[in-house]
Amino acid sequence: MRQKSMWKWTLVALIPVSFIVFPIYYVLVGSMMTTSQIFHQPPYLIPPNPQEIIGNYSRSFRILGPYFLNSIIVTLGVMVVILLLSPAAAFALAKMRLKLENIFNFIFMLIQMLPITATIIPLYLFFREFRLINTLLGVVLAISSFAVSFIVIMLTSYMRSFPVAMIESAEIDGASLLGIYWKIVLPLSMPALATASLFAFLQGWSNFVFPLTLIQDDKLYPLSIRLFTFVGEFGVQWNYLMAGSFIYSVPSIIVILIGSKFLISGLTAGAFKE
Repeated sequence: MRQKSMWKWTLVALIPVSFIVFPIYYVLVGSMMTTSQIFHQPPYLIPPNPQEIIGNYSRSFRILGPYFLNSIIVTLGVMVVILLLSPAAAFALAKMRLKLENIFNFIFMLIQMLPITATIIPLYLFFREFRLINTLLGVVLAISSFAVSFIVIMLTSYMRSFPVAMIESAEIDGASLLGIYWKIVLPLSMPALATASLFAFLQGWSNFVFPLTLIQDDKLYPLSIRLFTFVGEFGVQWNYLMAGSFIYSVPSIIVILIGSKFLISGLTAGAFKE
């Protein structure tokens, strides 16, 4: 009876999984076909000429290859900014009993409720004054300004679960606030920091709106923008777009597979309090 119940719930779980997996599968299959084959009726679920993969991927990589570095710079920059600022801010909110703690928490929650498009014009005007338009640094700061609040909320919840007695005993032993943060808080926060790193990577790698708004020189485009190369005035080169999309998604897939074991522990962080 129990085995039948498990099979039933497994079948139920396969429904949302299929909605996620099938588009990815079709993009992979479409990257191995010509445009006419992609629109064939009935649609091909297996590519009729798999050798098309060589031409599709080679052309897509030749066009997108020079822009990998821009995406890597933006992604690493976002990760550095987030991992430098977020843990310190979370520690202050969780354990230092700040007078304005409730106001800070409200601001971070408010930022999360704002749609990203609502911040574009204010950030553009602000960055223009500091000559950060058309720079990768401006893109890094724009993405980070929106992503830091979420990471702070997550890490604050995690750090609140730390025993107060542990920090107080370190203070009695003469440890400075910086020493407590560096030698106790950060090592204990590694599962949550791994999850924060994963989110920071995805934010930097996949963001589309801020690079499109702030970058004017096409030589500075990250991959998320350069994929528009295959969208022309008179049509879309679907086979090259699908091949380029799969190339673009490979780093994210690899990072998620590597970091998935930290994801659940980080997302459930702070579920239990002292």
